[in-house]
Amino acid sequence: MQFTKKRQMIYEVLKKADKPLRTEQIKKRLNEKMNLSTVYRALDFLEEKNYIESASFGKTVRFFFCKNRFKHFLYCERCSDIQIFDVCAAKALEEVVLKEHRFQINSHIFYFTGLCEKCKGDKEK
Repeated sequence: MQFTKKRQMIYEVLKKADKPLRTEQIKKRLNEKMNLSTVYRALDFLEEKNYIESASFGKTVRFFFCKNRFKHFLYCERCSDIQIFDVCAAKALEEVVLKEHRFQINSHIFYFTGLCEKCKGDKEK
């Protein structure tokens, strides 16, 4: 399979995104009309070829992002908003895993789930 124009368009959307996006968000950002099944197939291709990664946060909804761009997330369980944070506490843990389990880590995704500031405020009211 080749890197088609539609796959390139979807990849460009993800490259420009400031955080991981759901499939519907990607479709909405495309200037060209593209059916949802085409978007899904393109995302599967891009992920299979290691251009992008995806993460699910306790639900079946997947969020897509460019490989090696985002790795640390705060996920709001109420509104499904994602915030990015850059502090990586996994480096020391990676060394322990390598030493004790002889497991070579190629990548990691680290996230906390909870309530964002807005949803936490709504809950307190």
